[in-house]
Amino acid sequence: MQYYGQKAKATVSLIIWNSRDGVTPFISYCKEFDLELQHVNWQRDRVDPGYKPKKGDLIWRDWTRAEAEEYGRKAYARFLEQFNEIRDMSDEELKAKYDWNPKSSLQALVDRGEQACIDGAVEDLIERKAPKLELVKEDWI
Repeated sequence: MQYYGQKAKATVSLIIWNSRDGVTPFISYCKEFDLELQHVNWQRDRVDPGYKPKKGDLIWRDWTRAEAEEYGRKAYARFLEQFNEIRDMSDEELKAKYDWNPKSSLQALVDRGEQACIDGAVEDLIERKAPKLELVKEDWI
């Protein structure tokens, strides 16, 4: 699958192999160039169930339960940290900093607790078959 993006000083074209039995994103993001990449040349996508990715290939793959649970733990920690940063700010300060008041939204997430964030991540990433992009570290045999 080819993903392509371009802006003033950067053009990026990547080939990403889909190792999953599921849909893949129409759009991905390249942090290095702050660039949105779109899935292009759909007609050239090919199915090759015998393909073995090589070191350096990019692949879409399914999340593992352990990865999803860790993602949920980290998300909860971020919510808690953000909430603690704004807990004592006035509504005026919040509106000036964020252009809205995120306190009630963050409070609701914090109140749900860490386990609810973990359960939500498992549901979103595993049960809904969200793809994870990975760089292959060694040839698949």
